[in-house]
Amino acid sequence: MFKKTLKLSTPIILSQFGQMAIQLTDVAMVGRYSSLSLAASAFAGSVFALFIVFGMASSTFVSTLVSQAYGAGHHFKCGEILRHAIIINLLMGLSMGFIIQLGIPFLVFFGQDPRVLEEAAPYLIVVGWSSLPIFLFQALRQYSEALTQTIPPMLITAAGILLNALFNWIFIFGKFGFPELGLLGAAYSTLLCRILMFVGLAWLIARDPYFKDFFPKSWLAKFQPSIFKTAIKIGFPSGFQGLFEMGTFAMAAVMMGWIGVNELAAHQIALSMAATTFMVALGISFAATILVGMAFGRGQMSEARRAGIRALFLGIITMGLFGIFFAIGHHYLPRIYTEDPQILQIAGDFMVVAAIFQIFDGVQVISLGCLRGISDIRMPTLITLFNYSFWALPLCYYLGFHTSLGAIGIWIGLALGLLTASLALSFRFLQLVKYQ
Repeated sequence: MFKKTLKLSTPIILSQFGQMAIQLTDVAMVGRYSSLSLAASAFAGSVFALFIVFGMASSTFVSTLVSQAYGAGHHFKCGEILRHAIIINLLMGLSMGFIIQLGIPFLVFFGQDPRVLEEAAPYLIVVGWSSLPIFLFQALRQYSEALTQTIPPMLITAAGILLNALFNWIFIFGKFGFPELGLLGAAYSTLLCRILMFVGLAWLIARDPYFKDFFPKSWLAKFQPSIFKTAIKIGFPSGFQGLFEMGTFAMAAVMMGWIGVNELAAHQIALSMAATTFMVALGISFAATILVGMAFGRGQMSEARRAGIRALFLGIITMGLFGIFFAIGHHYLPRIYTEDPQILQIAGDFMVVAAIFQIFDGVQVISLGCLRGISDIRMPTLITLFNYSFWALPLCYYLGFHTSLGAIGIWIGLALGLLTASLALSFRFLQLVKYQ
Protein backbone atom coordinates (compact mmCIF):
# COMPACT_ATOMS: atom_id res chain seq x y z
CA MET A 1 0.00 0.00 0.00
CA PHE A 2 2.78 2.41 0.93
CA LYS A 3 5.49 1.07 -1.41
CA LYS A 4 5.46 3.89 -3.97
CA THR A 5 5.17 6.60 -1.31
CA LEU A 6 7.95 5.08 0.79
CA LYS A 7 10.26 4.64 -2.19
CA LEU A 8 9.98 8.30 -3.12
CA SER A 9 9.68 9.77 0.35
CA THR A 10 12.50 7.90 2.15
CA PRO A 11 15.43 9.76 0.48
CA ILE A 12 13.47 13.01 0.81
CA ILE A 13 12.93 12.31 4.51
CA LEU A 14 16.64 11.59 4.92
CA SER A 15 17.41 14.90 3.20
CA GLN A 16 14.99 16.65 5.54
CA PHE A 17 16.62 14.96 8.51
CA GLY A 18 19.93 16.14 7.19
CA GLN A 19 18.74 19.73 7.03
CA MET A 20 17.50 19.47 10.60
CA ALA A 21 20.65 17.64 11.73
CA ILE A 22 22.65 20.67 10.62
CA GLN A 23 20.49 22.91 12.82
CA LEU A 24 20.58 20.43 15.71
CA THR A 25 24.35 20.33 15.49
CA ASP A 26 24.38 24.11 15.82
CA VAL A 27 22.06 24.01 18.86
CA ALA A 28 23.96 21.19 20.57
CA MET A 29 27.41 22.72 20.05
CA VAL A 30 26.25 26.24 20.98
CA GLY A 31 24.54 24.79 24.07
CA ARG A 32 27.84 23.26 25.12
CA TYR A 33 29.49 26.63 24.69
CA SER A 34 27.15 28.57 27.04
CA SER A 35 23.50 28.74 28.17
CA LEU A 36 23.35 32.41 27.18
CA SER A 37 24.47 31.58 23.64
CA LEU A 38 21.82 28.85 23.52
CA ALA A 39 19.11 31.34 24.50
CA ALA A 40 20.41 33.86 21.95
CA SER A 41 20.39 31.21 19.23
CA ALA A 42 16.80 30.32 20.18
CA PHE A 43 15.67 33.93 19.74
CA ALA A 44 17.69 34.63 16.59
CA GLY A 45 16.74 31.25 15.14
CA SER A 46 13.07 31.95 15.67
CA VAL A 47 13.33 35.30 13.90
CA PHE A 48 15.34 33.87 11.01
CA ALA A 49 12.96 30.91 10.74
CA LEU A 50 10.22 33.30 9.61
CA PHE A 51 12.30 34.20 6.56
CA ILE A 52 13.73 30.78 5.81
CA VAL A 53 10.37 29.01 6.11
CA PHE A 54 8.67 31.57 3.88
CA GLY A 55 11.38 31.15 1.25
CA MET A 56 11.46 27.37 1.38
CA ALA A 57 7.67 27.05 1.35
CA SER A 58 7.51 29.51 -1.55
CA SER A 59 9.99 27.29 -3.41
CA THR A 60 7.55 24.38 -3.35
CA PHE A 61 6.10 25.72 -6.60
CA VAL A 62 9.07 23.94 -8.21
CA SER A 63 7.88 20.52 -6.99
CA THR A 64 4.28 21.28 -7.93
CA LEU A 65 4.93 22.54 -11.46
CA VAL A 66 7.76 20.16 -12.35
CA SER A 67 5.85 17.07 -11.13
CA GLN A 68 2.75 18.13 -13.07
CA ALA A 69 4.80 18.78 -16.23
CA TYR A 70 6.66 15.48 -15.78
CA GLY A 71 3.38 13.59 -15.32
CA ALA A 72 1.99 15.18 -18.49
CA GLY A 73 5.14 14.23 -20.43
CA HIS A 74 6.26 17.84 -21.00
CA HIS A 75 9.98 17.29 -20.36
CA PHE A 76 11.15 20.56 -21.90
CA LYS A 77 8.84 22.52 -19.60
CA CYS A 78 10.56 21.02 -16.54
CA GLY A 79 13.81 22.76 -17.51
CA GLU A 80 12.01 26.03 -18.20
CA ILE A 81 10.48 25.92 -14.72
CA LEU A 82 13.94 25.39 -13.19
CA ARG A 83 15.39 28.30 -15.18
CA HIS A 84 12.71 30.66 -13.89
CA ALA A 85 12.90 29.20 -10.37
CA ILE A 86 16.59 30.03 -10.08
CA ILE A 87 15.88 33.69 -10.85
CA ILE A 88 12.96 33.84 -8.40
CA ASN A 89 14.94 32.21 -5.59
CA LEU A 90 18.00 34.33 -6.30
CA LEU A 91 15.97 37.53 -5.93
CA MET A 92 14.20 36.18 -2.88
CA GLY A 93 17.47 35.27 -1.14
CA LEU A 94 19.04 38.67 -1.84
CA SER A 95 15.92 40.48 -0.62
CA MET A 96 15.81 38.53 2.63
CA GLY A 97 19.49 39.14 3.32
CA PHE A 98 18.99 42.89 3.00
CA ILE A 99 15.74 42.91 5.00
CA ILE A 100 17.31 41.01 7.90
CA GLN A 101 20.33 43.30 8.01
CA LEU A 102 18.19 46.43 7.92
CA GLY A 103 15.89 45.03 10.62
CA ILE A 104 18.56 44.44 13.27
CA PRO A 105 17.92 47.77 15.10
CA PHE A 106 14.28 46.76 15.59
CA LEU A 107 15.11 43.63 17.60
CA VAL A 108 14.88 45.67 20.80
CA PHE A 109 11.11 45.85 20.36
CA PHE A 110 10.81 42.11 21.07
CA GLY A 111 11.50 42.78 24.76
CA GLN A 112 14.32 40.27 25.16
CA ASP A 113 17.13 40.25 27.71
CA PRO A 114 19.83 42.74 26.54
CA ARG A 115 22.48 40.04 26.87
CA VAL A 116 20.50 37.84 24.47
CA LEU A 117 20.16 40.67 21.95
CA GLU A 118 23.86 41.46 22.10
CA GLU A 119 24.76 37.94 20.98
CA ALA A 120 21.80 37.41 18.65
CA ALA A 121 22.28 40.51 16.43
CA PRO A 122 25.64 39.68 14.77
CA TYR A 123 24.63 36.03 14.46
CA LEU A 124 21.42 37.01 12.65
CA ILE A 125 23.26 39.28 10.18
CA VAL A 126 25.64 36.55 9.04
CA VAL A 127 23.13 33.71 8.99
CA GLY A 128 20.64 35.96 7.18
CA TRP A 129 22.86 36.01 4.10
CA SER A 130 22.87 32.19 4.08
CA SER A 131 19.29 32.41 2.81
CA LEU A 132 20.68 33.10 -0.67
CA PRO A 133 22.59 29.82 -1.16
CA ILE A 134 19.98 27.73 0.66
CA PHE A 135 17.16 29.05 -1.57
CA LEU A 136 19.20 28.30 -4.68
CA PHE A 137 19.92 24.84 -3.27
CA GLN A 138 16.19 24.42 -2.61
CA ALA A 139 15.30 25.18 -6.24
CA LEU A 140 17.72 22.52 -7.48
CA ARG A 141 16.69 20.05 -4.82
CA GLN A 142 12.97 20.24 -5.54
CA TYR A 143 13.60 20.07 -9.27
CA SER A 144 15.64 16.88 -8.80
CA GLU A 145 13.14 15.29 -6.42
CA ALA A 146 10.13 16.13 -8.62
CA LEU A 147 11.87 14.20 -11.41
CA THR A 148 12.13 11.25 -8.94
CA GLN A 149 15.91 11.73 -8.59
CA THR A 150 16.03 11.91 -4.81
CA ILE A 151 19.56 10.58 -4.21
CA PRO A 152 21.68 13.63 -5.27
CA PRO A 153 20.08 16.03 -2.74
CA MET A 154 20.35 13.36 -0.04
CA LEU A 155 24.09 12.85 -0.68
CA ILE A 156 24.83 16.56 -0.64
CA THR A 157 22.85 17.05 2.55
CA ALA A 158 24.75 14.21 4.24
CA ALA A 159 28.02 15.89 3.29
CA GLY A 160 26.63 19.16 4.66
CA ILE A 161 26.09 17.61 8.08
CA LEU A 162 29.73 16.59 8.36
CA LEU A 163 31.03 19.90 7.04
CA ASN A 164 28.83 21.91 9.38
CA ALA A 165 29.97 19.94 12.43
CA LEU A 166 33.60 20.45 11.44
CA PHE A 167 33.17 24.18 10.75
CA ASN A 168 31.27 24.63 14.02
CA TRP A 169 34.08 23.00 15.98
CA ILE A 170 36.63 25.24 14.30
CA PHE A 171 34.77 28.56 14.48
CA ILE A 172 32.79 28.24 17.75
CA PHE A 173 35.66 26.95 19.88
CA GLY A 174 38.59 28.48 17.97
CA LYS A 175 40.54 25.55 16.55
CA PHE A 176 43.46 25.47 14.06
CA GLY A 177 44.43 29.02 14.91
CA PHE A 178 40.99 30.55 14.28
CA PRO A 179 39.59 32.91 16.95
CA GLU A 180 37.00 31.59 19.40
CA LEU A 181 33.79 33.15 18.00
CA GLY A 182 31.11 31.35 20.01
CA LEU A 183 27.61 31.81 18.55
CA LEU A 184 28.93 33.98 15.71
CA GLY A 185 31.13 31.07 14.68
CA ALA A 186 28.02 28.93 14.18
CA ALA A 187 26.68 31.60 11.81
CA TYR A 188 29.85 31.59 9.69
CA SER A 189 29.73 27.79 9.64
CA THR A 190 26.12 27.83 8.40
CA LEU A 191 26.89 30.34 5.64
CA LEU A 192 29.92 28.45 4.36
CA CYS A 193 28.19 25.08 4.55
CA ARG A 194 25.15 26.27 2.57
CA ILE A 195 27.33 27.77 -0.17
CA LEU A 196 29.14 24.45 -0.60
CA MET A 197 25.87 22.50 -0.61
CA PHE A 198 24.46 24.59 -3.46
CA VAL A 199 27.65 24.29 -5.50
CA GLY A 200 27.82 20.53 -4.85
CA LEU A 201 24.23 19.83 -5.92
CA ALA A 202 24.58 22.00 -9.04
CA TRP A 203 27.69 19.99 -9.98
CA LEU A 204 25.95 16.63 -9.49
CA ILE A 205 22.91 17.62 -11.54
CA ALA A 206 25.02 19.14 -14.33
CA ARG A 207 27.04 15.96 -14.81
CA ASP A 208 24.17 13.44 -14.47
CA PRO A 209 22.98 12.32 -17.95
CA TYR A 210 19.48 11.61 -16.59
CA PHE A 211 18.72 15.33 -16.47
CA LYS A 212 19.81 15.98 -20.08
CA ASP A 213 16.27 15.66 -21.47
CA PHE A 214 14.90 17.92 -18.74
CA PHE A 215 17.28 20.86 -19.19
CA PRO A 216 16.13 23.99 -21.04
CA LYS A 217 17.36 24.37 -24.62
CA SER A 218 19.02 27.63 -23.63
CA TRP A 219 19.65 28.95 -20.12
CA LEU A 220 19.82 32.50 -21.52
CA ALA A 221 16.64 32.39 -23.63
CA LYS A 222 13.94 35.00 -23.16
CA PHE A 223 12.01 34.50 -19.95
CA GLN A 224 8.30 33.72 -20.07
CA PRO A 225 6.06 35.97 -17.94
CA SER A 226 3.43 33.22 -17.78
CA ILE A 227 5.79 30.90 -15.88
CA PHE A 228 6.77 33.67 -13.46
CA LYS A 229 3.08 34.44 -12.92
CA THR A 230 2.16 30.81 -12.24
CA ALA A 231 5.15 30.29 -9.97
CA ILE A 232 4.31 33.36 -7.90
CA LYS A 233 0.61 32.43 -7.82
CA ILE A 234 1.49 29.06 -6.28
CA GLY A 235 4.73 29.92 -4.48
CA PHE A 236 3.93 33.01 -2.45
CA PRO A 237 0.65 31.72 -0.93
CA SER A 238 2.53 28.51 -0.07
CA GLY A 239 5.15 30.72 1.57
CA PHE A 240 2.49 32.40 3.66
CA GLN A 241 1.12 28.99 4.68
CA GLY A 242 4.49 28.15 6.18
CA LEU A 243 4.90 31.66 7.55
CA PHE A 244 1.62 31.60 9.47
CA GLU A 245 2.58 28.38 11.24
CA MET A 246 6.22 29.29 11.84
CA GLY A 247 5.24 32.82 12.84
CA THR A 248 3.13 31.35 15.60
CA PHE A 249 6.03 29.21 16.81
CA ALA A 250 8.37 32.21 16.57
CA MET A 251 6.03 34.36 18.64
CA ALA A 252 5.81 31.50 21.13
CA ALA A 253 9.60 31.81 21.49
CA VAL A 254 9.24 35.55 22.04
CA MET A 255 6.64 34.89 24.74
CA MET A 256 9.00 32.42 26.37
CA GLY A 257 11.63 35.17 26.46
CA TRP A 258 9.16 37.35 28.34
CA ILE A 259 8.87 34.62 30.98
CA GLY A 260 12.58 33.92 31.36
CA VAL A 261 15.90 32.86 29.82
CA ASN A 262 15.57 29.27 31.09
CA GLU A 263 12.11 28.93 29.56
CA LEU A 264 13.42 30.27 26.25
CA ALA A 265 16.35 27.82 26.25
CA ALA A 266 14.02 24.92 27.13
CA HIS A 267 11.66 25.97 24.35
CA GLN A 268 14.52 25.85 21.86
CA ILE A 269 15.51 22.37 23.00
CA ALA A 270 12.00 20.89 22.85
CA LEU A 271 11.22 22.65 19.58
CA SER A 272 14.41 21.32 18.03
CA MET A 273 13.38 17.78 18.95
CA ALA A 274 9.84 18.24 17.62
CA ALA A 275 11.17 19.88 14.46
CA THR A 276 13.43 16.87 13.88
CA THR A 277 10.53 14.40 13.77
CA PHE A 278 8.52 16.93 11.76
CA MET A 279 11.08 16.44 8.99
CA VAL A 280 9.64 12.96 8.43
CA ALA A 281 6.15 14.38 7.91
CA LEU A 282 7.57 17.16 5.74
CA GLY A 283 9.40 14.60 3.59
CA ILE A 284 6.18 12.63 3.16
CA SER A 285 4.44 15.91 2.32
CA PHE A 286 6.95 16.65 -0.46
CA ALA A 287 6.50 13.11 -1.79
CA ALA A 288 2.72 13.59 -1.67
CA THR A 289 3.02 16.79 -3.70
CA ILE A 290 5.07 14.97 -6.34
CA LEU A 291 2.89 11.83 -6.56
CA VAL A 292 -0.39 13.74 -6.43
CA GLY A 293 1.03 16.30 -8.87
CA MET A 294 2.11 13.66 -11.40
CA ALA A 295 -1.33 12.02 -11.28
CA PHE A 296 -2.96 15.44 -11.57
CA GLY A 297 -0.76 16.25 -14.58
CA ARG A 298 -1.94 13.04 -16.27
CA GLY A 299 -5.56 13.92 -15.47
CA GLN A 300 -5.94 10.89 -13.17
CA MET A 301 -7.74 12.39 -10.17
CA SER A 302 -8.67 9.01 -8.70
CA GLU A 303 -4.97 8.13 -8.53
CA ALA A 304 -4.24 11.54 -7.03
CA ARG A 305 -6.79 10.75 -4.31
CA ARG A 306 -5.23 7.36 -3.56
CA ALA A 307 -1.73 8.86 -3.46
CA GLY A 308 -2.87 11.50 -0.99
CA ILE A 309 -4.66 9.05 1.29
CA ARG A 310 -1.64 6.73 1.34
CA ALA A 311 0.58 9.65 2.35
CA LEU A 312 -1.82 10.69 5.13
CA PHE A 313 -1.97 7.17 6.59
CA LEU A 314 1.80 6.83 6.44
CA GLY A 315 2.15 10.16 8.25
CA ILE A 316 -0.28 9.18 11.00
CA ILE A 317 1.57 5.91 11.66
CA THR A 318 5.08 7.39 11.72
CA MET A 319 4.23 10.50 13.73
CA GLY A 320 2.26 8.41 16.21
CA LEU A 321 5.37 6.30 16.82
CA PHE A 322 7.44 9.44 17.36
CA GLY A 323 4.85 10.67 19.86
CA ILE A 324 5.29 7.49 21.89
CA PHE A 325 9.08 7.93 21.73
CA PHE A 326 8.78 11.52 23.06
CA ALA A 327 6.45 10.48 25.87
CA ILE A 328 8.80 7.72 27.04
CA GLY A 329 12.00 9.76 26.72
CA HIS A 330 10.89 13.22 27.80
CA HIS A 331 13.18 13.15 30.86
CA TYR A 332 16.23 11.97 28.92
CA LEU A 333 16.16 13.46 25.42
CA PRO A 334 16.81 17.09 26.50
CA ARG A 335 20.13 15.99 28.02
CA ILE A 336 21.53 15.94 24.51
CA TYR A 337 21.66 19.73 24.70
CA THR A 338 22.33 20.70 28.31
CA GLU A 339 22.86 19.45 31.87
CA ASP A 340 21.23 22.48 33.51
CA PRO A 341 18.59 20.91 35.86
CA GLN A 342 16.13 23.82 35.61
CA ILE A 343 16.19 23.84 31.82
CA LEU A 344 15.90 20.03 31.73
CA GLN A 345 12.76 20.06 33.87
CA ILE A 346 11.01 22.66 31.73
CA ALA A 347 12.07 21.05 28.46
CA GLY A 348 10.80 17.67 29.68
CA ASP A 349 7.33 19.14 30.29
CA PHE A 350 7.34 20.66 26.79
CA MET A 351 8.28 17.28 25.33
CA VAL A 352 5.13 15.70 26.79
CA VAL A 353 2.97 18.21 24.91
CA ALA A 354 5.07 17.68 21.78
CA ALA A 355 4.34 13.95 22.05
CA ILE A 356 0.64 14.71 21.86
CA PHE A 357 0.70 17.06 18.86
CA GLN A 358 2.97 14.90 16.66
CA ILE A 359 0.08 13.36 14.70
CA PHE A 360 -1.70 16.71 14.25
CA ASP A 361 1.47 18.32 12.94
CA GLY A 362 2.04 15.49 10.50
CA VAL A 363 -1.51 15.46 9.14
CA GLN A 364 -1.64 19.21 8.55
CA VAL A 365 1.64 19.41 6.61
CA ILE A 366 0.91 16.30 4.52
CA SER A 367 -2.56 17.64 3.72
CA LEU A 368 -0.95 20.86 2.52
CA GLY A 369 1.35 18.81 0.29
CA CYS A 370 -1.60 16.92 -1.19
CA LEU A 371 -3.51 20.14 -1.85
CA ARG A 372 -0.44 21.69 -3.44
CA GLY A 373 -0.24 18.74 -5.82
CA ILE A 374 -3.68 19.57 -7.23
CA SER A 375 -2.83 23.31 -7.29
CA ASP A 376 -5.30 24.17 -4.52
CA ILE A 377 -3.57 27.09 -2.83
CA ARG A 378 -5.93 29.93 -1.91
CA MET A 379 -8.28 28.19 0.55
CA PRO A 380 -5.49 26.30 2.39
CA THR A 381 -3.74 29.66 2.84
CA LEU A 382 -6.88 31.11 4.43
CA ILE A 383 -7.23 28.03 6.63
CA THR A 384 -3.66 28.33 7.92
CA LEU A 385 -4.11 32.08 8.46
CA PHE A 386 -7.15 31.55 10.65
CA ASN A 387 -5.88 28.53 12.57
CA TYR A 388 -2.49 29.95 13.49
CA SER A 389 -2.82 33.74 13.53
CA PHE A 390 -6.38 34.15 14.81
CA TRP A 391 -6.78 31.01 16.92
CA ALA A 392 -3.52 29.40 18.08
CA LEU A 393 -1.50 32.56 18.72
CA PRO A 394 -4.07 34.36 20.92
CA LEU A 395 -4.69 31.07 22.71
CA CYS A 396 -0.96 30.71 23.45
CA TYR A 397 -0.90 34.19 24.95
CA TYR A 398 -4.04 33.62 27.03
CA LEU A 399 -2.95 30.26 28.43
CA GLY A 400 0.60 31.46 29.05
CA PHE A 401 -0.12 34.76 30.78
CA HIS A 402 -3.73 34.70 31.98
CA THR A 403 -3.89 31.24 33.53
CA SER A 404 -1.77 29.36 36.04
CA LEU A 405 -0.29 27.21 33.27
CA GLY A 406 2.51 29.64 32.44
CA ALA A 407 5.09 28.42 29.92
CA ILE A 408 3.43 25.03 29.39
CA GLY A 409 0.22 26.87 28.45
CA ILE A 410 1.98 28.32 25.42
CA TRP A 411 2.77 24.81 24.19
CA ILE A 412 -0.80 23.65 24.81
CA GLY A 413 -1.99 26.54 22.63
CA LEU A 414 0.36 25.38 19.87
CA ALA A 415 -1.03 21.84 20.11
CA LEU A 416 -4.63 23.00 19.81
CA GLY A 417 -3.77 25.13 16.79
CA LEU A 418 -2.19 22.13 15.05
CA LEU A 419 -5.24 20.00 15.88
CA THR A 420 -7.74 22.34 14.20
CA ALA A 421 -5.42 22.91 11.20
CA SER A 422 -5.03 19.16 10.64
CA LEU A 423 -8.78 18.59 10.70
CA ALA A 424 -9.60 21.47 8.34
CA LEU A 425 -6.87 20.78 5.76
CA SER A 426 -7.36 17.01 5.56
CA PHE A 427 -11.12 17.52 5.19
CA ARG A 428 -10.46 20.03 2.39
CA PHE A 429 -8.36 17.56 0.40
CA LEU A 430 -10.72 14.63 0.87
CA GLN A 431 -13.70 16.75 -0.21
CA LEU A 432 -11.98 18.03 -3.35
CA VAL A 433 -11.08 14.54 -4.58
CA LYS A 434 -14.19 12.78 -3.21
CA TYR A 435 -16.22 12.60 -6.41
CA GLN A 436 -13.39 12.35 -8.91
